[in-house]
Amino acid sequence: QQELQGSGKSTYIDGITNATVTTNAINRTITKAARAAARAKELAGYAALNRNIPNTDIFKKMSFEQLLEAGLIKHWPIYEQQIQSAMLDKKLGYPSQPIEINNSTPIAELYLAYMSHPLVSKNLLPNAEYDNWTQQTNPTDQYILILSKGAWKESPLPSFLKMQQRGAEVIRKPDSLSVSDDQLHLPEGLWNESLLIRIPAVASFDPLTRTNLIFKATQKAKLKETYTLPKDYFKLDKSADQKETPLWQLLWQQRQNEIALLLLGLTVLTILFLNQHYAVLNPTVFHKIRWAYLAFTVLFIGFYAQGQLSIVNILTIQHLLLDDSSLDLFLLDPIIFILGCYVLVSLILFGRGLFCGWLCPFGALQEFSGWVGKKLNIKQLKIKKRWHNPLQKLKYLLLAIIIGASFYSLTLAETLAEIEPFKTSITLYFIRDWQYVIYALILLILALKVHKFYCRYLCPLGACLAILGAMPIFNWLTRRAECGSPCQNCRMNCEIDAINKQGKIDMRECVQCLECIVINNNPTLCAIEVAEAKKQKLQQRHIKLMCK
Repeated sequence: QQELQGSGKSTYIDGITNATVTTNAINRTITKAARAAARAKELAGYAALNRNIPNTDIFKKMSFEQLLEAGLIKHWPIYEQQIQSAMLDKKLGYPSQPIEINNSTPIAELYLAYMSHPLVSKNLLPNAEYDNWTQQTNPTDQYILILSKGAWKESPLPSFLKMQQRGAEVIRKPDSLSVSDDQLHLPEGLWNESLLIRIPAVASFDPLTRTNLIFKATQKAKLKETYTLPKDYFKLDKSADQKETPLWQLLWQQRQNEIALLLLGLTVLTILFLNQHYAVLNPTVFHKIRWAYLAFTVLFIGFYAQGQLSIVNILTIQHLLLDDSSLDLFLLDPIIFILGCYVLVSLILFGRGLFCGWLCPFGALQEFSGWVGKKLNIKQLKIKKRWHNPLQKLKYLLLAIIIGASFYSLTLAETLAEIEPFKTSITLYFIRDWQYVIYALILLILALKVHKFYCRYLCPLGACLAILGAMPIFNWLTRRAECGSPCQNCRMNCEIDAINKQGKIDMRECVQCLECIVINNNPTLCAIEVAEAKKQKLQQRHIKLMCK
């Protein structure tokens, strides 16, 4: 780093790009492991998941002395002899002889009342004030009232007191009590100070775990005492023992806006396909809709939401099924999951075309590349039939190689899957090693001249979808009796070359751009309709001549 700063250069390190699922999973795993270790070591703030809470089932009237006897109020007397002994121990560096208190009078006394237990708060507070107390206090926090008698160096006694649990100081925050000391149900006598402290939930204070009390009498003298509440007045709260929210649910909540927009886009596409014969009646409007949807696919589904499906998704499902593992992994990416489910259903209903022609970001990117090529007057190249047919089979061969390699090594299969330019172009925005970038750019440059070259000849995902969706339930790409014989208009205008000379559409190769039904349903574009119109026009002219 110093060398870079000295040379005035900078570097960009990208550990994990657009790997929201990966980073969240790593974060969840590390955090969960760290919390488990902290609880095992009983570190402060990381108590066991189950906590002890006051048992409120039974209430009885108890006096201050009875609460003291029951252990719900802690009494800690401070003696002069204790302070002198602590100072001597500090000076000598080792414990001195045990001291004798005898009948000495303490110079100060501390009382700790656990106000979070109704047995304490309801018996110490007046009835009206207790109702205010329950409304004003946070049920997840815990409250301790510290009362003192006597004084120490004319300062409030509670300021000299510290509390430790599980080796760390308990987080304490001063709070206000709505009643004065003389309104509390306390024994008669001189009470010097009172302080209400709030222990926030984050401190994970456990009333049944031993708490160390430290009274800092002087800089060199510290007195220690233990404080533990009686377990008979508490019960185990297992509400915190519920399973934490699964990571996939958190991710779905975080991406709810993206999910909503994606579902809206898929709904629009579904309506369009179910009403495709009406949608194409106005070719100009339909083409605008199609280009707008392709822009949505590239910009939102691809670059923003990272919804580029890949052959790697197929490989992962394949191995999870073979290993009898949970498919919950796919729930971690809601966009991929929703698209995957939608494509699976659309394969059965319409074939591969709904994804390849409308929802594949890189496929849409190629179409925009082809559009740019036409605008630049780049002559479009039609691959000749003797090359086209063998090249079409190449993607099936690549699919077989990748799937075969996955049984040997999934890592090898993922390496071979780099035949897909999706990661480079869509996921990493072309910010990658130069060889991957050049490969992706070559494919897009080819698309300037050859329509969707990669989709037609190299895409293993397209080959897989073609096999799975070879026999769709619905095939609304209507044909006329004249299609193929004698009319070749649709075939000549099919840029994907999915129509043969006989006029039949190969559903394994068709990307359902719907251009053929645009032609078929429009009398000014369909050659049969144009010829029929010309024929009728000639007949009408002939009739008029005969009449004359």
